[in-house]
Amino acid sequence: MDEVKALELTVSGLVTLGAAYIGARFAFRFNTQQQANSLRDSRVEECNRAMLNLFRQFNTLASYRKQWLEAHRTSPGRHLNVQANSPQDAAPHAVNVAALAFLLSTDAHAVPGELALLDDGYRNCIQLINTRSAMHREEYQPALEAAVKHYGATTRIHGELVEEWVGPRIVASLRQATDDLYEIVDSTIDAFIKAGVDVTPRLKQVFPGARIISFVPLEGYVAKAAA
Repeated sequence: MDEVKALELTVSGLVTLGAAYIGARFAFRFNTQQQANSLRDSRVEECNRAMLNLFRQFNTLASYRKQWLEAHRTSPGRHLNVQANSPQDAAPHAVNVAALAFLLSTDAHAVPGELALLDDGYRNCIQLINTRSAMHREEYQPALEAAVKHYGATTRIHGELVEEWVGPRIVASLRQATDDLYEIVDSTIDAFIKAGVDVTPRLKQVFPGARIISFVPLEGYVAKAAA
């Protein structure tokens, strides 16, 4: 009887130990899976945050071009006619490229570099908009006001006369800044349009089934976002 009881106790202990082991192993696997899911979700969130900021950058430039540049694109006097803007800040829509470093070990390893170039392009556009606006506001406009005061407010002053009054240095600087502005805004918008089509599918390959933001240009090159 004692041997039977001892055997029963041994078997019972083994069953309890086995159940505890299985429970611990299940809990470990569950926690590991939870951590993996949490990591995946946080990485998808970083990708979407980057794409959302690119979407905002694109819309900012597209709206600026439509509102301020298009009407004067073919005008020989566009360097005078494109108005100054209040100072713009690129920081609120900056892309945190460092947060996408995990993509470097995936098939989408080129994406962080591409987004960094887009972010730099956007910053360069904003900087040039600000530089040209300051030049127009602080140098050209005071000279124009002096010309209007000299010739009379009711007189229509032709562009050649305005340029003569303003002076060759300001005119040349403003013309160069305006030509550069059209070129850089156009090329940056084109790069954004390409990225809006190309980047999202590559991110979805890294995260199958995840909802990744994409953006497509609408009429007038203003975009809508979709996941």
